[in-house]
Amino acid sequence: MREVFLRAVNSLVGTVEFLKVMVPDDVRVLPTAYGSDVTSYDRKSFLVTYGESYHLLVGRDYALDMKVVIRPGLRGMSPGIKVEDEGTTYVGGHVARYFRGKKGFLDKKDALVILYYCNVTNRTIKIEFKGKTKYDLMDIFDRVEVICH
Repeated sequence: MREVFLRAVNSLVGTVEFLKVMVPDDVRVLPTAYGSDVTSYDRKSFLVTYGESYHLLVGRDYALDMKVVIRPGLRGMSPGIKVEDEGTTYVGGHVARYFRGKKGFLDKKDALVILYYCNVTNRTIKIEFKGKTKYDLMDIFDRVEVICH
């Protein structure tokens, strides 16, 4: 396992962090052309408190779009997919809700959305994986460890 920091770089602000992700050695996390959008951040810890980040999660035989949305405080956020299955899991020591389903207008892709609140950093975090793969998205997510503080 190796750690990857999901960061945004701004010429005025500098580098701010969304999350730290522990991924297996055969998985790569790549930035996309969409970039990151940071509206606000904590000036002491340089953690994003309001923003979005887009990445690709690339394994040996799959590539998934990964979107991270962070909002301040405890927020109710919509999963934004047609939900087929839902349940609870743990992310970084926090109880999280997961939603599995399909997303897309014409080209429906498998989607997994993880929603949780971090009481240490006072942020609501939404992580969305989307793509076509022969694997269950929850199995792929179980190989990734998310650390929010």
